[in-house]
Amino acid sequence: MAFPSTVNKVLAFGIPGEFYADGPKHVRSGILQSTDAKNNVFGRAFSQSGDCIAAGGSEEYFAGILVNPKSQPMYGDATNPLSASMTLPNGLNAEFCSMGILVVNFASAVAIGQKVVFDTTTGELSTVAPAATSAGTGKAFVPNCKVTHFTTSGSGPAVITLTN
Repeated sequence: MAFPSTVNKVLAFGIPGEFYADGPKHVRSGILQSTDAKNNVFGRAFSQSGDCIAAGGSEEYFAGILVNPKSQPMYGDATNPLSASMTLPNGLNAEFCSMGILVVNFASAVAIGQKVVFDTTTGELSTVAPAATSAGTGKAFVPNCKVTHFTTSGSGPAVITLTN
């Protein structure tokens, strides 16, 4: 192993699905039952689907962002039940936040003030301009949500605030 030659100036600030700061919170529990269990990822958007909660969905039935990854046991993956994973299987009781300040992961660059939208199939989060009136094709707005901390230049974590 080579001797380190650089100093990381930015420390890690959280895990997707964790609360970033104290403040008002609204969290509800529900049974996960997504069409594809690989979309049951912490920090993604979920909607009410009958008696259960599923990844994606619509703004009208928004249940919240899947939170509290440290409250769940490790389920691993198909090859190793002890491998690290941010994905939960269907049929579990999980927690969904509709009000709070959360760490989430974005697949592309984001800026403070942008509105947050989610993919209606997978629940993956992305952003649109603050003045946008359309979420885009196959997307829906996360109600009353915007990026509030950490502008990013590419994929990675940022902090959102939900005020439902």
